[in-house]
Amino acid sequence: MTLAFMILPIATFALAPRNLSSRPLLLLIPSLGIPAALTLLWKYRMKSKGQNDADRRAWDVERRRGLMAGYDIGGDGIIEAEEKMKESAEWLNSMFRGLWPIINPDMRVS
Repeated sequence: MTLAFMILPIATFALAPRNLSSRPLLLLIPSLGIPAALTLLWKYRMKSKGQNDADRRAWDVERRRGLMAGYDIGGDGIIEAEEKMKESAEWLNSMFRGLWPIINPDMRVS
């Protein structure tokens, strides 16, 4: 894109007819406006594609996790808690499990 911003104004001024070369503002606006519009279009498209790809990857990870729920991954014949599908509030529960011993017991007394 940087190359377009450099080459297009130079090419526009070099290839423009003499009657337009005397008015550089008429040439400067389209010669910089076209690369700017293309840059914005490209940026929007890349952002959209990136977001779609991230969404697809997140759904795929969750799908795989759901398919593996309840399988004996370790092969020991016992389905342990780590091998089962966790609930959606698992992260909150683990956070409370870590913070609960730190909280002052006097705060829980009414």
